[in-house]
Amino acid sequence: MEPVDTMQIFRSKPFNEYINFKEYLVDVSREIKEEKALCYIGKVPLFTMGNISCITGKAKSRKTFFASSMCAAIISGNCLGITSEGYGKVLYVDTEQGFSHVQQLTKRILFQSGLNTAINSQRLVVYALRPLSAEERIKALKQAIEVHKPTFVVVDGVRDLILDFNDIKSSAEITGLLMQLSADYNCHITSVLHQNKADNNMRGHMGSELLNKAETVLEVTTIDEITKVRATYTRGLPPEDIHFEVDNAGVPVYKRKQNKADLELEEKKQNMIKCIGQSGCKYKELVSRYIKLSGKGERTSKKVISELLTLDYIYKDENDNYILSESENIFKLT
Repeated sequence: MEPVDTMQIFRSKPFNEYINFKEYLVDVSREIKEEKALCYIGKVPLFTMGNISCITGKAKSRKTFFASSMCAAIISGNCLGITSEGYGKVLYVDTEQGFSHVQQLTKRILFQSGLNTAINSQRLVVYALRPLSAEERIKALKQAIEVHKPTFVVVDGVRDLILDFNDIKSSAEITGLLMQLSADYNCHITSVLHQNKADNNMRGHMGSELLNKAETVLEVTTIDEITKVRATYTRGLPPEDIHFEVDNAGVPVYKRKQNKADLELEEKKQNMIKCIGQSGCKYKELVSRYIKLSGKGERTSKKVISELLTLDYIYKDENDNYILSESENIFKLT
């Protein structure tokens, strides 16, 4: 099969037509507004209009879960700690899954956005393009952007826009096309692309091209059911990491960032569970156990016991034994 000449599909002008290069002259005397930020993590802009970005990670690392949450943040104004003005219109293009799974994805975005999951929304347009050829997917993507005029576009499975993601020419052309579309239609386009199995680099020459041209690259990793999203590359200030879980209903749930004091308290509670056990113990024995387990001194260990007594995590019974609170689940990490 012959390689797809992706740029030839969309060239609106003959190759030899004169370009008015003066339009692209940078004039320092003219005021140029900064690109509008589409969303934020804290006070740090995440995506800006007229640019492209990439979401990457290993297979099954929950890249699509995060991409859907990004869409919900654009639509509703807040999701997983990502905020926006809540006015955006989203175009989601999936090239990998069948219609049933893409419909589930669509309903999840609607649910996360606080919208009715049984009614189509004009704020969210989703296409399942797996049945199409690479050339047809490109045409469909461009037409969908032209018709719907979204502010945010997700291409979930960008490697399926070309036959060979290791082909230098095709990879450069597709990346160039995404840049052109984002600029021409003043939207932000984010692509979802797998990482290599052997390392954390994005796959193929397509990955290299996107890394070079993207405004931001977000890496998604999941360990022990906790998913972490971090910016591995950004042209501006790096945003804080995002952490989330997926609940029993299959919906991403934001995990609040714990500060140092929170983490220290959790450590004290976990140590106390191990020291007291189910049957409890006398004060002197508890102090001794805590010193041995934590490596802290006697004075510090006594302070910890006093602190947890005040917080009702432990109590002293009528026999002067120190016992865990009845609500033992408060000692478990959340």
